[in-house]
Parts: sequence; C-alpha cells; structure tokens
Amino acid sequence: MYELPIRRDEGFGEAPHVGEILDFLADDLRVLKREGDRYHYAAQTYPADGISLSAADMDNVVIQERDTRRVLGEVDRPGALTEVHEGAVYGHQGEQYVVEEFDYHNRRAWVRKVEADY
Repeated sequence: MYELPIRRDEGFGEAPHVGEILDFLADDLRVLKREGDRYHYAAQTYPADGISLSAADMDNVVIQERDTRRVLGEVDRPGALTEVHEGAVYGHQGEQYVVEEFDYHNRRAWVRKVEADY
C-alpha cells in the first residue's frame, strides 16, 4: 500500500460527505479498496507517478533568437537558472547561441547566434 488507510467516519477538512466520496473512489473509479470501514489506495501505480519533482513548475522558459524572433526551444524554469542564464552558450541543432538576456519573470531567454570554439 502506498498511503495510510482512511476511515469512513474520519473527518477531512470541511468535506461533509467523506463517506460518499470514499464510496465513489472505491466503487466507481476503483482507486480505493474497501476493507470494513477503512479505505486503502489501490491503483496500479504509486500516487505521485505522474508528477515530476524535477520540473514541478509547469511554466517553461522560451528560448528565442533576438534578430529573427524565431523560437529555438524551451526549458523548464528551474533548469533555466543554470542552462540559459545571461552569458550561457546554448546549443541548438549543431549551432551555438549566447544568451544575451534572461527574463525569468516573463519566461524568456533572448539569444544571438555565435561561433564559439567550444
């Protein structure tokens, strides 16, 4: 089991119909298994299977070429701090771009094509 069981009579915040919700999750969705007055999580995978802890922020930073305004790619916001900071070299399809401006709040990294020897 992935989670501790919850009892049918157990309070859950302000929810007045916990028992009905538990029955729905057990009978209709089949994500809970009922054992007496206790319910256990019973889906095929663990509860956080679809959640990425390394990219929890769903807002990506767009990498855009300054001169042509062409979008080259995207990177998740936490990764952007190390991958597209100002002065970083960004590689795209065998070409190199230097990050001239990184606007974290507006989720944009402006780059210019360069020929670097590394």
